[in-house]
Amino acid sequence: HGQSLGGMFASVVVLLSLTYTSAKNIVDSFLRTYNYKVRRKDDHIYISSGAIKIRSYSVPVKQIQALRFQSTLLGRFMGRVSVSVINVSGEGEDVDGQWLFPSIEKDRIKDLMKQVLPEIPLVEEEDMIFRPQKSMIRSIIWTVFSVLIISVLAFVMYNETTDGFYQEIGFLSKEIVGVLLPIAIVIVLMIWIVIDVVRQSTEKILILDDRVAVRKGSLSWQQIEVSYDKIQMLGVEENVIDRLLQVKRGRINLLASMVASNQEIPEFDAKVLEELQEKYRATIK
Repeated sequence: HGQSLGGMFASVVVLLSLTYTSAKNIVDSFLRTYNYKVRRKDDHIYISSGAIKIRSYSVPVKQIQALRFQSTLLGRFMGRVSVSVINVSGEGEDVDGQWLFPSIEKDRIKDLMKQVLPEIPLVEEEDMIFRPQKSMIRSIIWTVFSVLIISVLAFVMYNETTDGFYQEIGFLSKEIVGVLLPIAIVIVLMIWIVIDVVRQSTEKILILDDRVAVRKGSLSWQQIEVSYDKIQMLGVEENVIDRLLQVKRGRINLLASMVASNQEIPEFDAKVLEELQEKYRATIK
């Protein structure tokens, strides 16, 4: 009985801790972005925000390496996107990129960006191409394989665990666990497959003569747009399975903080990333 009360108390403490952390993050975000202002003057972008503590800083345009657009799951439903720049230097929590617009309506991005960064053209989302269907099939196969391994390990542990362990838990018997375990495995498998399917409708790429735009993610996503002359290094790789499917993955290295310097490129058709390599090589010659 004492162990049950102790377990319940520990669960309540963990739940309260998670609730406090989530609420604190929401409040901190609101206070940090309250009365957010951004303006362009000469070759600098000036930003100020804050409710209790006013933060002011400037971003030299010449230090901007790439644009970054982000949207959470809630943002996707509400049609809102956050815009930041990956720059050479940063400060505090913005070390991986200074925010230009914390959260704005998707339809307003072009007009606002023309006022702040008219020299950096934005790509047209409808021109971007999705990753190939074979990449989704590969992801689903890998998901099923991973869940099968986890399932085997879970059932081995289930079979080798003594009845005394379940009696100590108190509210679960071995028979109940035997029913719940397969249900939990199926739910996890379905969630992972749904995420793979959402990735297929999210991840895109667009290769232009002077720049590339890459979107990655699933329920939430991040997109970077960068000129080839701002790329420090472009790496493309493939494993045995990728070679069979004729897809490749990549990595873009930027002159920025360690957090933002490496930008991953998801799996796309091999010819697409080979075209990206050719565009990049033509710029650095």
